[in-house]
Amino acid sequence: MQKAPEFTFPKLEKKALLHGHCHQKALADIAAEKALLDKLGLDVRVLDSGCCGMAGSFGFERDKAGVAAQIGELVLLPAVRQAEPDTLLPRKAPASG
Repeated sequence: MQKAPEFTFPKLEKKALLHGHCHQKALADIAAEKALLDKLGLDVRVLDSGCCGMAGSFGFERDKAGVAAQIGELVLLPAVRQAEPDTLLPRKAPASG
């Protein structure tokens, strides 16, 4: 947006859920992501989800998987399940290379 102010964003006109990573929220905020999604014409619901339960490898460690699932069930996972079928959901970007 700052580097190409003349760029015209396509309008998606859909609903979207936005979940910021804990690390991101602790060091900065998700305002830039929200602004970008707004420019795309999305009706964005910012989840007040705190932690998703994954925390790097935490959620994949066998002895912590139950706790990770409980954390995810506080806000993030129910919001995803309750979202309308065409709602855009947060996901990790694919690895490059």
